[in-house]
Amino acid sequence: MSHNAAWLPLGMLLGVTVCTGCAKSSEADAKIGNVGWAMYNMSYDGVRSSPLTEINVGNVQNLRQLCRVKLGEGGTLHASPVVVGDTLFITTAHSTAALDATTCKLIWRFVDPPSKADVWAVNRGVAYLDGRVFRGTPDGRLLALRSDSGHVLWNVKVGDPAVGEFLSSAPIAWRGTVFIGLAGSDWGVRGRVMAFDAATGAEKWRFWTVPMGDERGAETWHIPRTAARGGGGMWSSYALDTVAHELFVPVGNPAPDWAPESRPGDNLFTDAVVVLDAESGALKWWYKLTPNDGFDYDLGAAPLLYTTGTGSPRVLLASKDGNIYAVDRRTHALAFKTPVTTISSTGPRPTPAGVHACPGPGEVSSGTDQPSMRAPARSTSGPSTGVGRSRRAPWYMCPAECTTARASSPRPATPRADG
Repeated sequence: MSHNAAWLPLGMLLGVTVCTGCAKSSEADAKIGNVGWAMYNMSYDGVRSSPLTEINVGNVQNLRQLCRVKLGEGGTLHASPVVVGDTLFITTAHSTAALDATTCKLIWRFVDPPSKADVWAVNRGVAYLDGRVFRGTPDGRLLALRSDSGHVLWNVKVGDPAVGEFLSSAPIAWRGTVFIGLAGSDWGVRGRVMAFDAATGAEKWRFWTVPMGDERGAETWHIPRTAARGGGGMWSSYALDTVAHELFVPVGNPAPDWAPESRPGDNLFTDAVVVLDAESGALKWWYKLTPNDGFDYDLGAAPLLYTTGTGSPRVLLASKDGNIYAVDRRTHALAFKTPVTTISSTGPRPTPAGVHACPGPGEVSSGTDQPSMRAPARSTSGPSTGVGRSRRAPWYMCPAECTTARASSPRPATPRADG
């Protein structure tokens, strides 16, 4: 239902800030105008950085809260707000709201009643395209809403919650198509990414991230039946090369998480970035980070596409193994691998007695529900270095924590909040 009901008295909070003492906008900002934040990662390339400069390191301490709204559901806020024009779109597990971005005034709110029991009550935001917003649900459906009213345009079943399939990632939308993948690696799903017609919700294509039968990569599951519940879900968002028409998909962990001996082989395409033709879903190439992963070192963060100062196109990957990887998008070769946290382990895989691991597996020990490193953000100011544009801090991430990893029985692992 779509309505303008008052917010519930308890729940998650969303705030909007204003910068006092920032009245002198730069001429560059005035020319750029209102660029908004049009998708989960700001732009299709996943840069997560605004070209605006009015708020900077010299005045950021002057930010003050301008307004606040209660979102009406308990729990942690996972969604990234999307701002189009003067409207801010935000989601919780079951609600989608449109707010005035300058006052927090409610424009509309849609509350989606689950058709089945939730697999995991989490959502990371909407995609916007041509007057529509798109979002997934915790019971495996994909919705399209009018951006001006919240009216439901279509509602299609994408996954089966009875087997652990649901949608938690923020989709992206481009050229009349909505892209999203199933979550549920920890429930033992067989992952797939799909494309849907933005006007009707009809499925255009699908790609299985855990191959079987004659599909490419099936031989990396040495016991073929283990692939049927092999994981490979997606739970953050995606990147898109709009020139090459390439969709970059970050694929999650294999299942069961901490029993790699039960699924021998490299386990494609888990813990990998998969690059698909955006129009057909055909596999173009991939880069795998952790073969036969036993530590839940999946690729949860969205890829970041950039070009070096010498013109080399690359994709940056933030893995939960504690490294960032840069891969050449032309040759598909590793350009560099850089640790961004303490990396150590007393064994190559978990054991029943436990092995000490840094980063800890899936950040379970830290109580967090995101990967050990969030999606990398790239500075868009400062001189170019060929790695990032700023010599001071070209990449931004959060540190990981260490813990003891213990082997699990060969079954889907205990669910975590990352989905």
